[in-house]
Amino acid sequence: PPVAAREQIVRIHTRKWEPPLGEPFVKEIAEVTVGYCGADLKALCVEACMQAVRRRYPQIYESDDKLLIDPQQICPRRADFRKAMAAITPASQRSTRCFS
Repeated sequence: PPVAAREQIVRIHTRKWEPPLGEPFVKEIAEVTVGYCGADLKALCVEACMQAVRRRYPQIYESDDKLLIDPQQICPRRADFRKAMAAITPASQRSTRCFS
């Protein structure tokens, strides 16, 4: 999708986030995600949240105990989106095998 559509998709997938992403940052995400489809953008937002969880609660992967997590303490940042972009391969860049 074009930049404006990607911007809308990111807004849709982050609309309930507190605090919300800033307008300039949403535009930046839309501009750097050329080749990402809607599902890729959703995966990017989810992965950015997971990166924020890992950053805020690193002990979550080291403990077998149930941990009390405060969702208000999880705020995805620019660095979380950068790591998410490194982890996600957009559909347009995935290779396919063709058997003939």
